[in-house]
Amino acid sequence: MSERIWFCKIGGPVDHLPDGSDWPMRRAIQRAFEEVTGSEHAFTFSGWGGSLTEGERAVVENRRPASPTAPAIDVDSIVREVADAMSRVPFTVAQMAFVSSAIQRAALGGKE
Repeated sequence: MSERIWFCKIGGPVDHLPDGSDWPMRRAIQRAFEEVTGSEHAFTFSGWGGSLTEGERAVVENRRPASPTAPAIDVDSIVREVADAMSRVPFTVAQMAFVSSAIQRAALGGKE
């Protein structure tokens, strides 16, 4: 028999959660698991601290997910760091200039 894990997120606007509000939700899921599978649950992780991913939030809000943003690339600092590292290795000036230029082109996506 293989282990199966069922995953669910449920939520909505809530003004107040009474003390012990985790237990009825957790117990209901445990009972449903046992009813559906015929097996006793081995573990349950649940609680009110969950969150939605951007994709899930977009579905709830009936919109397209926001595009991920790429981190900004500081080409000058990359070239300075490489040049500093290369200064500690016995390269010729021409080799250092070639490598620095290639790194700069790569960081700019092949554009000069």
